[in-house]
Amino acid sequence: MRNVPARMNQPADTDKPIDRSPRNAIAAIFEFRYDIAGWPKRVESRDALMSLYRGYGEGIVLHGGDGLVVHRCDDGHVIVIEYEVHGRVVGSGAAYENRFVSIVTVENRQIVHWRDYMDSLAAMRALSTKI
Repeated sequence: MRNVPARMNQPADTDKPIDRSPRNAIAAIFEFRYDIAGWPKRVESRDALMSLYRGYGEGIVLHGGDGLVVHRCDDGHVIVIEYEVHGRVVGSGAAYENRFVSIVTVENRQIVHWRDYMDSLAAMRALSTKI
């Protein structure tokens, strides 16, 4: 689990989907606890997650991630991770800096549930000229 989250390791010059699939159970549930137009609150299955991120690089290109802090709970079955990502908004060239906290549930060494929280204001500032 030391490489979680994988999106911190995504190359900046790719629009390929983020590949966390080897660590995600086929029926894993992913919840996104923020309001971004067009972004679902929940997806169910590894395939649905891969489909969701397929076009991510068309809007935001990540070039790095850091600040990873890992908190293991419940004998390692629940992991809370804090991290930051850095990149650029493709359309405007604006900097994209964001912070996340994710609560990850692991069973049989696979992610079965991922609950994601982010700094929504940072995302809105990067994606809008009106904030």
